[in-house]
Amino acid sequence: MAAGADWDTPVAELDARVGGHLRLVMRTPDGEEYGGRGAYLEIDRPRRLVFQVLLTNRGLPDRAARDSHREGWLASFENLDLVLARANRR
Repeated sequence: MAAGADWDTPVAELDARVGGHLRLVMRTPDGEEYGGRGAYLEIDRPRRLVFQVLLTNRGLPDRAARDSHREGWLASFENLDLVLARANRR
């Protein structure tokens, strides 16, 4: 779920069962880290995976930082779409 191909994910804790939790930390090429967490609400393998993501950005100094974070999260979700599309072609 990283925002770009050159990012990595140093933390990926997944308890993939209904009621289980997930925690992810993404790292930029220059070492900045961004994290998120959620809870699995529904699992219907291999058709459906529903989880709740709680996303809070705190301490952003200005509108530019807010916009940058928004763009990063949108890029993460676009990257996820690409990964899922590739998986569906298999």
